[in-house]
Amino acid sequence: MYLRIALTALLLSTASAGADFVYRTTDGPWTVGGGKTRCEAMNRPPEEVNFAPINVMFISEDEKRDPKVTIVFWPGALPEKVDKLQFKIFQGGDPKVFEVAAEAGDPKWYNVSTTEPLPTELLRLIEGGGRIINMEVGVSGSDARTVFSMNAIDRAVSSLHTCVSAMESSRKP
Repeated sequence: MYLRIALTALLLSTASAGADFVYRTTDGPWTVGGGKTRCEAMNRPPEEVNFAPINVMFISEDEKRDPKVTIVFWPGALPEKVDKLQFKIFQGGDPKVFEVAAEAGDPKWYNVSTTEPLPTELLRLIEGGGRIINMEVGVSGSDARTVFSMNAIDRAVSSLHTCVSAMESSRKP
């Protein structure tokens, strides 16, 4: 997983797109890019992730258009067993809470990825992100938590969909 994170950050930070790179854009803190099989949105600039690949959110999408989320936590934050990520969306008032099946990657790299599609209501909130103040993501049943600003998340998700369309177009003869 760490290799995927490092390669994604390297790809997204590359100024000139290679033959396998079909899309790249930035909007606020988000960088979105992808190749021929997958597109990813990352909530921090690639150069920061290259330097310190922690406290990062990746939203990835392939041709099935089922977004998956990977969270890279701080060192030592994860428990031994991880089976769900908990998303708390803050819009003022009580947060909306969603749990999604997930699994940890290599323990030394502090990452957890969803293993099933995100709930429809969570996707709807993210895609209409203008009302989201921030999102806390944690591992269910543990104290492992991190908070992300959701500034420009709606535009990042829109760019992610555009990236997937570009990826699909790049495969046509």
